[in-house]
Amino acid sequence: MRKFILIIFFFSGPLIATAQNPESTSDDLKAVVKKSLKVERPMNAIIASVGSAVANGDLPEAKFDLNFQIGYKRSIATGLNLNVTYNKFNIVFEDVYYEGFMSFDLDLEYLLFEDKEFTPFVYAGPGILAANGIVDSELKFQLGLGIEYLVSESVGLRLYADRNFLSNDTLDGVETGGSNDSFYKIGFGANFYFPQNTRRVRKGERSFIKENKLDEN
Repeated sequence: MRKFILIIFFFSGPLIATAQNPESTSDDLKAVVKKSLKVERPMNAIIASVGSAVANGDLPEAKFDLNFQIGYKRSIATGLNLNVTYNKFNIVFEDVYYEGFMSFDLDLEYLLFEDKEFTPFVYAGPGILAANGIVDSELKFQLGLGIEYLVSESVGLRLYADRNFLSNDTLDGVETGGSNDSFYKIGFGANFYFPQNTRRVRKGERSFIKENKLDEN
């Protein structure tokens, strides 16, 4: 009889403790559910970044100088975005050449882990390069990569680097060598997503929250 009582006490102890603290159990379940949910980025974002640009041309001693970027991002498929950006930067060779440029770029961007808070991304597309006075312009092609980390439902920090290939050899005002000029841009900034609905359960996806109504408390 004594053994029977001890056995009952042994198995009923955890159940009693759980019944005495139902809120703790509910909080634990909510934490598990929240952790398991996937991120879904909104379809629109404003891009803003600051960084540096440097030429790969015919003159020696190319220097890094300021680069600014602002643009618009639109999701067109899962993990696939269309980006339109305006870039303002200077091309500098020490004591020899200093010229301001701007470019308008159209990029197709792919997020490797679109449903995660942290994701690498790659992008490529055509662009138009012009000097500050827009006296003359030329076509170019850019290829880049970067990383993004969502710090809130509407803000994703981004770090990027790209190489821009020109259609001629006149970026630095000197036409020598056997290849066209190019330049690099690197930058750090943010994507400001809207509307602010980043974290939510995907439509039609099975969810512990939906099935157990934990979100009604």
